[in-house]
Amino acid sequence: MITRTNIPQDKATAYLAFKQLIRDIRHEGIRMEYCRFLEVGSKTGMKHFHIAQRGDFVPVRWLSARAEANGLGKIVHAEACHGAGPQFYLAKYITKEASIPGWRKVAASRHFWPAVREVPSDLRDDWILIRD
Repeated sequence: MITRTNIPQDKATAYLAFKQLIRDIRHEGIRMEYCRFLEVGSKTGMKHFHIAQRGDFVPVRWLSARAEANGLGKIVHAEACHGAGPQFYLAKYITKEASIPGWRKVAASRHFWPAVREVPSDLRDDWILIRD
């Protein structure tokens, strides 16, 4: 889990800085897939990203230096999480009130979500899809 605080106020600048940070991480040979959640502080209005990361460990000091170099500020918090912990942590951000119009509340890298496996045919008959 990574928290990037005080991201740029301008959407294009924030997204480009994040994209460059991911590029730098992968350029170092660090494997990383991510799911990013935008949160706006209720008291300060400060925007920040909460990031679920899969892959290799990213050294926090290195990550903080790269984030600052890319315009994301130097405050980074990262910690290893396993089991159900990350799901509950991120659920509170995904269920919060809609954030800023035009900003993506959630974004993920292409391979973050596991591939969907085919449902065995004997289980398919148990479900009925009703569209209302």
